[in-house]
Amino acid sequence: MNQLGRHELVVVRTAADAAKEAARIIAELLAQAQLLARDELPHAQEPQGSASVAFSGGSSPKLMFAALLELQTQLDWSRIDLFQVDERVAPDGDPSRNLVDLQHELLDHLNPQALLHPIPVEAGAAEAAVHYADTISRVLGSGAHLDVVHLGLGNDGHCASLVPGDQALLVVDSDTATTAKYQGHERVTMTYRMLNRARCVVWLVTGESKRSALSALLREDPAIPAAHVRPTRSIIVADRSALSGADRSALSGADR
Repeated sequence: MNQLGRHELVVVRTAADAAKEAARIIAELLAQAQLLARDELPHAQEPQGSASVAFSGGSSPKLMFAALLELQTQLDWSRIDLFQVDERVAPDGDPSRNLVDLQHELLDHLNPQALLHPIPVEAGAAEAAVHYADTISRVLGSGAHLDVVHLGLGNDGHCASLVPGDQALLVVDSDTATTAKYQGHERVTMTYRMLNRARCVVWLVTGESKRSALSALLREDPAIPAAHVRPTRSIIVADRSALSGADRSALSGADR
């Protein structure tokens, strides 16, 4: 693992390797959070949720979810509060919903089940954003800190549903926000305020198409939305193809 600015960078050979490494890191962080929560509570108390994680949507998490299932015995999922980073406004069960992949690729196979807190977009974007902010506060407390947030990185430098030029980038007084239509859907997303309180953000970035965006993120280029996510700890897991030649030269020896 290399330190580059405020990011810890792990570079592996393939997208499959990156998914496995991201899963390993997430499982390790959640296990540490559970141990810490257990140590901080009196022996007579059993916390309902002793760790928390939020997953982003998109296609890249599928391999990561499969890798997490291989590691599920390392965690007590029944004591993990599981949130969505963002969600498209679409009917229940619509394949465009991030929840569908999260359910089919991970949750349906967990035993015991995690404590799922889905974004209720059936009510419409505005109402869902307000309700979800209330849910986060109720479950995790005021000024909530997620233990782990998983983020991807779009070709245009977006993360979560924080896309270039959208009004959600400017929201500073709420943990959630609505977005304008992007790729055909309004969305509800966690805001910078929420993401930046995370104890750790784990980025999963793979493929040649991400080279420009990843290079901008590593340079902390303020022109891309992802560069404004600044949590306590940031770990980027990338495959070789996502790294530009210049970045590869600067990080020679980073590959495992």
